[in-house]
Amino acid sequence: MLGIITACNEWSQRTALIPFTQEPRRLRVVLAKLLSAAALGTIAVALAWVLALGAFLILGAWVDVNAALTPFAEGLDLTGTQWAQVDTSGLLWIGIPLVIGIWRVLTREVK
Repeated sequence: MLGIITACNEWSQRTALIPFTQEPRRLRVVLAKLLSAAALGTIAVALAWVLALGAFLILGAWVDVNAALTPFAEGLDLTGTQWAQVDTSGLLWIGIPLVIGIWRVLTREVK
């Protein structure tokens, strides 16, 4: 898809004129564009995968409210870390939206 968008954009903006005048063999230009789009796409997907995995590993106990509140449902005593996870997830999903909502109500005009 990226290759299609790139090629179509070049022809509509007349920027395709430069590479094709520098290299008259169009197949070389097309293959170079295809290779660069494929490399960029592969790098982007790999980077997104690594970032998503890292976020899951780091934040999966701290951001997920269900995971943080599981010890309550099981009737277990919470450790200091588990209390911190409950506080963090509560702040992210309840505290911050509550403060933003109150701020919006206080600063907007009633119409």
